[in-house]
Amino acid sequence: MDDPIQKIKDIADIVELVSEIIPVKRSGASYVAVCPFHSDTRPSMHISPAKGIYKCFSCGAGGDVFKFWQDYYQKDFKDTLKDLAEKYGVELNYIEPEKQKDNNLKIQMHQIAEDYYHQLLQAALPAQKARDYLNERGFNTTTINNFKLGFSPDDEDWQKLIKILKEKLQVCNELIESAGLAVKSSKNDNYYDRFRGRLMIPIHDERSRPIGFGARVLPGSKDDNGAKYINSPETDIYHKGSTLFGLDLAKASIRKENAVILVEGFFDLISLHQAGISNVVANQGTALTPRQIKQLAKFTESKRIYLCFDSDQAGQNASDKACQLIAEVLGNFDYELRIIKVPGQKDPDEFVKTNGSDAFRELIKNSPLYIDHKIDTAVKELAENPSASPFEKNKKLKELVKYLSYLNSKILINEYQKIIAHKLKLSEDLVFSETNKLLRELKNEDQNPYEATPQRPKNNFTNHNGHVIYTSNPLNTIEQELLILALRDQDILFKLINEELQLSNPDHKQILETIIDICFEHSELDDVNLKFQFLMERLSANRELSKTLAELGIKLEQDLASDNKQERYQELIKRIKESNLKSEFKRLKDQLSALHDESPEWLVVHAEKLKIEQEIHRLRV
Repeated sequence: MDDPIQKIKDIADIVELVSEIIPVKRSGASYVAVCPFHSDTRPSMHISPAKGIYKCFSCGAGGDVFKFWQDYYQKDFKDTLKDLAEKYGVELNYIEPEKQKDNNLKIQMHQIAEDYYHQLLQAALPAQKARDYLNERGFNTTTINNFKLGFSPDDEDWQKLIKILKEKLQVCNELIESAGLAVKSSKNDNYYDRFRGRLMIPIHDERSRPIGFGARVLPGSKDDNGAKYINSPETDIYHKGSTLFGLDLAKASIRKENAVILVEGFFDLISLHQAGISNVVANQGTALTPRQIKQLAKFTESKRIYLCFDSDQAGQNASDKACQLIAEVLGNFDYELRIIKVPGQKDPDEFVKTNGSDAFRELIKNSPLYIDHKIDTAVKELAENPSASPFEKNKKLKELVKYLSYLNSKILINEYQKIIAHKLKLSEDLVFSETNKLLRELKNEDQNPYEATPQRPKNNFTNHNGHVIYTSNPLNTIEQELLILALRDQDILFKLINEELQLSNPDHKQILETIIDICFEHSELDDVNLKFQFLMERLSANRELSKTLAELGIKLEQDLASDNKQERYQELIKRIKESNLKSEFKRLKDQLSALHDESPEWLVVHAEKLKIEQEIHRLRV
């Protein structure tokens, strides 16, 4: 059976794929582009058509066509494989795992449920109260159809949907329950429809597939005193923290407007769409997550995000939390965060229905930057309290420093320090001195929990928008050059094997082991590009290695190997040994400091330390 991954690699042209998304230009045998994975100002991404790989030497992003698609569109590998298979006409003729089959069934169940609920809303007699409710709220037929709004029946047996799903898909009660569409009775083994007698709002994924529901109670129903909303539980296909309601309908408009509006509730979004404002998504009334923020940002080049939450205190608190998280997740981008202030304790749904779309567009047009909004709020609160003490003014200044820290430009910080001084009626020197001190304290706390900490290898790494880059550890470069020499020269590879050298980077260890296997299996092979092709094929299943392989491939293409390979090999080995010895020397030194002087154990460790020191000296001679 043909491997679909290899088929796609054979068909896909990485330069063509990347150029469909960002501009590329030729540079020698390779191509270069401005990297889309960080705030690049010059072409830092190198693309090799011969090897089918890309590598950014600024942020560390790298890999093959799969990795580029996966990172750019923020998808998992399974969805990436499906997308590229469809794009290049490759049939995925392998047997899917049982779990994937179940997930496909769960999506089919939601499609059947969505159609069933929607049909009931349109014609069923018990759904009249839902139709009346939507009519009272001003929703027209087009909007109801666009969002596939529906009604869940509340019949006596509470099993209407379960029976339909069993008949159409031959699924069991347990699978329907795991899809979030049924619940098991706590009293017996019976299963019941999860949603009954409610207005149904389908939740779609980015590909417009139904994966969950929001279910609103209807006025006058039996459940009127219960929870206003019952939403789908977390399932294998629906993760609330990874889903933005309405994103599938908003993507094109977000790109066109180069901006996205984030609201809280289902009906805030639906009302704005009906009013012709469609670059809107909703976080379904829960706390925003880093994954959702990345989804918000990827469809707008300007990274312009408008927050339009309820104007009550709860809404303002949610805005503050969202602002902090956006700053932490998008801190390396030149993002623009603005607040749409809905007047009079109204939510967007109520405002747009009362005042119309033009009035809401004026709110968008006049929306302040988030930091301006916080400064104006602080000034207003102080103005409303003429007897505010110096301590209260100082407290406000400290609050504003937090928002200054969200700015990623020293020029902007400097300008806002002046604005704060002017508006709080304080001397600029005083504000500069105090805020700079507080900003340093905030920076030293290093309180960004959303930057992923790489687990491999434990060297001097930093995280840049999700891409690991090497910042200050030259050992990685040395080890990579050693791997390239081993690929180029089989005599050097044999010497390296006999050295029994320990490489510090686990990726490099695995790559070296694979190079050894390839060279023993193809001892007559001299073509370094063919060896590298074998290396890529052997390790293609390990997605974690794609960046390192991409970096090696680009360095091979740039022909960074020394003319005098044997001499260069000896120099690299010497530097790696010295680094290993230094690490051991530091370990022994730390061990000594924890022991009592002249104790038997201290004397043994001290002797080992002196031996290591002599070995380091011999290497340097």
